[in-house]
Amino acid sequence: MKRTMMEIASEIYNKTPNEKIVGCFLFQKPIIIVRDMEVVKDILVKDFSSFHDRGAEIDLEKEPLAGES
Repeated sequence: MKRTMMEIASEIYNKTPNEKIVGCFLFQKPIIIVRDMEVVKDILVKDFSSFHDRGAEIDLEKEPLAGES
């Protein structure tokens, strides 16, 4: 593993400029990348109860700035 999860997500995001939502697998875990702001708003407001506990796991050794301050 030479790239961080954020580098991989950025690459997927940049390769799919015309898609509202992109799905892929990170190892065996399915993830979505939402590109459309209306869909983001729906997830964060209307559908929050379905998505509230779906955070990304962060390796603080590789990404120390992502930790708590």
